[in-house]
This record gives sequence, structure tokens and C-alpha cells, in this order.
Amino acid sequence: MYYSTLNSSLNYVNKPPLTDWNPWIWRLISAGSGVMCGLAQLYPFFAWLIWLAPAGFLFSLLVAPHKRLSEYFWRAGLFAACYYAVAMLGMLQVADYISLPRWQAGLLVLLLYAMCAILLSLPWLFAAFVFGLCRPPVAISFAFWPLACYLIEWLQGHFLGGFPVVSLGASQSVWPLLCQSAGCWGACGLSALIILINVLLAAALLCRRWRYLLLAIAIFAVNIAAGAVDWYFNSADGPTLQTAVAHSDINIEQRWGGSYDSELFAIYAGQTAKAKAAGAQLILLPEGALPYVLQADSGFGARYLQLARQNQITLAVGGFADHPAGQTNSLFAATPGGSFTEIYQKRALVPFGEYIPLQGFLDKLLPQDFWDGFPFGNLQPGSRQGAAKIVLPDKSRLTAASLICYDVCFADYPRQAVQEGASVLLAASNDVWYRETSVVYQHLNHSILRAIEYNRPLLHSTNGGYSSIIDSQGRILAQTTPSETAAAIAEINMPENLTLFCRVGQYQIIPVFLLWLAVSVVGWFCRPAYDYKIFSNR
Repeated sequence: MYYSTLNSSLNYVNKPPLTDWNPWIWRLISAGSGVMCGLAQLYPFFAWLIWLAPAGFLFSLLVAPHKRLSEYFWRAGLFAACYYAVAMLGMLQVADYISLPRWQAGLLVLLLYAMCAILLSLPWLFAAFVFGLCRPPVAISFAFWPLACYLIEWLQGHFLGGFPVVSLGASQSVWPLLCQSAGCWGACGLSALIILINVLLAAALLCRRWRYLLLAIAIFAVNIAAGAVDWYFNSADGPTLQTAVAHSDINIEQRWGGSYDSELFAIYAGQTAKAKAAGAQLILLPEGALPYVLQADSGFGARYLQLARQNQITLAVGGFADHPAGQTNSLFAATPGGSFTEIYQKRALVPFGEYIPLQGFLDKLLPQDFWDGFPFGNLQPGSRQGAAKIVLPDKSRLTAASLICYDVCFADYPRQAVQEGASVLLAASNDVWYRETSVVYQHLNHSILRAIEYNRPLLHSTNGGYSSIIDSQGRILAQTTPSETAAAIAEINMPENLTLFCRVGQYQIIPVFLLWLAVSVVGWFCRPAYDYKIFSNR
């Protein structure tokens, strides 16, 4: 029987109803779908799974019995929990590098791991609840779930602990051509597109209609075409600059103990000299390259200035700065002309890494000496957000947008600086906590996405991760491996075009929410007057 309303998206044929299957079959399908999504985040080899894996979870929701809202919670909860648990597996490795007794380090990491997995699952549970309450026709799902995914990923970066690392779209950075459309709608928009294609695949399987499958293929092809167009129009020639990123692989004890300072400075000095010999005018050093408060007239600040003068090269180097409100994790510029200025302060502090959330509450639950020997103090989030002018050896001024470590995971952070004229993104990081785990790969993926979103080359310098020079289309021009101690050197082209995403940004979240709300209301009014069974003979 066919229905003339939106419900006609469903075919009712004479087959056993899928809603009568054991509910644990569908729960396992949802969990398996989440595991495959997590694998796509962890390993480049599995990146293609993200275009297929969510379809299993979405299919299980489409066939869920409408009078049992608990089934929507089960399926969404298992999908999200498995997805985030797998995607964040690399976090567990950090316990090996925290200078605390092993039981304390393990407890700290497990607490953070559980907190993130639970918080990140909540929006999926809410979306599934609304979907089950409205029980809209399949056609409404084509708009409901992509919009819901956009909202979920936006919430991850702005409210739920600020944890945007596990973005569905970020998994596609291994194929820059597939990500070029991020210049139009950003990483959240790319994730919504992935979910749209998966909803269509689920509907094609559910309703056995080829047109849904063909539509999914067409949208995938349009994404590539739009990316190619964006690639062509935003790759106009601009000023060029020979650049370098320093790289080291120094463990936590050596880096923070103080006994390895001279050797570490010698490593950076050697890489700086090689960069200058290759014609580089700018070299970026990792976050907190030497973890001290840097000043121009004393300590390592003076040594960086001397290094810049000796090699006639501009250094961008990470360190700490004292301010009336507290200490910040900052980026400084040392120029051959003798200026040493703070150009950026880290905005997104890592919970349990650079500050302790809910410390008063946790102190009541944990032993009194739990925080003894904790490697970081309570840093303050920075307020310096705009573009910075950096003087190069030839006296020209380079306008740069800076990011430090976790900042690069937030798509809207560079926006103000790029609108102010920044022609290059500088991202300094310290990934030695994760060494050669998949987390450093995930971190690099976000750097690639930021370059594409803003059509700007990005220099990514890190200790222990993948130091890379990335062009404005997300292609890696030069790169070091996590265990390598060497500088990556390449010439970058600096386009001046602003992408649509840079002009609009992610602040259109209110219209997206209102549109999702409208779609939900339409789904409510178009829902069947009966509790239908898919593939039944009713």
C-alpha cells in the first residue's frame, strides 16, 4: 500500500516486520556502527568507513518500534558511547607520561575519558528522543539527522567540555579533495553532509528504492565537484614565503625536568640554522619549546633573540607569560631586528592538563595528596585573538593568525584574525603526551581542515607529533614523523581570497537550530496515525 503523503517514502510489503526482531540485534548493529565510526577517526586506512558506517545506526532508528522510546535511547546511546570510546582510545596512553604515581595517573585519565564519553553522548540521546517522539516519515529524516549532526558537533566545541576532536568530518582530512567543501560550510557542514548520505543509504535499504541510492551517489559527486571548484577559485597565486617548522621528540621528564634544557635549545638552534641555509625567513617552534616564562631581556627569551640575530631569521616560539590575571600559554615572535613580542595566548585550555575543572568538588572525593606533583598549574585562558604583525628579515610584515595545541580543533578560532588580513596560520603544539598514537593523527587532521576552511597555509610545529607545512588546499608540502628530530622546510603560497566559511563562520547556529525545530514539528504533524510496522503486510 502506498500513501500520498510524505509517508509514501515507506513501502509496505509482505515480509516479516523488522520491528519484531530481537531488540538486541538492533542494539548490536548500532554499537557496531559506532565502533566503525570510531575506527574511521583513529586510522587513515578506515577513513572511508565514515561514508557507510552511520547508515547502520540510522537504519536501526528508522525501524525502531514507535511506542517504545527506550529503544531509541538504547540504540543512540550504544552508538554514541561506542563511537566516542573507540575514537578516544589514544587518550589512555597519556597516563604513561604524567609525572604522577601510576595509579593516580590512570585514575585521572579514566575519569577524563568517562566524562568526555558521557557528555558527548548526551546530544545524540536527546536527538534520538525527539526523533522517537515525533516518529517522522523517512523523507523528514533526510533533513532531521543532518541538521541534528550539525548541532551536535557545534555543541561539542562550545558547551560539552569543549571537545570537538572527534568530528565526523575530520576523519576525511586524509583526502583533501573530499574536504574542499569545508571552505563553504566548515567541518560541521561536512559532517552533516556525511550523515545525509548515510540517511539516504539507510532509506534505500529500508524502502528498497534505487532513487535514494542514486541520490546519495549524486550528493557525494556534487561534494567532490564543489570541492574542485573551490580548489580552483581559491588557489589563485599570492605572495610566497620560504618557511620552516621545527620538530623534536623529547619526553615529559626531559622537557620539564630542566636538566635537558641546553641540549633541547641546541636542537632548535641547529634546525634554525638549517632552515636559514634553505632560505627560510620564518621558523615556527613547538608549544612551550622551552617551558619557561619568556622575557626579552633575560633567560631563554634573550637566547631566542640572539638566535634570530645570528641567523637573520624570524622565530615564532612557544612559552609562558605572566599577566596580572595569571599565567598564560603564549606564542612569541623574536625578530632579527631585536623585537621580542607576545603575539598570541592560548584560548582553549586542556582540562586536567592546564587547569583542573571542578577542583573543589574533586578534592572532596580524592586523597589530599592527589594533586601533588601535578605537572601543570592553573593557567588562564588568553584574550589575544586578532591577527599579529610579525617582522621578517627583509623588513616586510607578515600578518599571522596563531593557534596553540588544542586551539586548532576549534573551527571558529582563526576567523577574526583571517578577516583582519592574516595570510598564514601558525599552530604550535606539544603532542608528546600521545607519541605515536592515533591522537596525533587526529590533531593533524584538524590542522588540515583549518587550512581548507580559511584558504590559508598552515604551519604546524609540534613536539612528538607530525610537524607539517600545509598549503591552503590541505595538501602537506613537508612533514616530519613523530620520532624524527628535524625541521620541515617548504615554500608556501598565501592566497588572499576569503572563503564563504570565513565570511559566515559557525555563528549561523541559531538558524540551523530553528530549521531543525521546524523539521521536527513538521515530522510530528506528518507522523502516521497508527503504529506502523515496516515491511509488514498491513
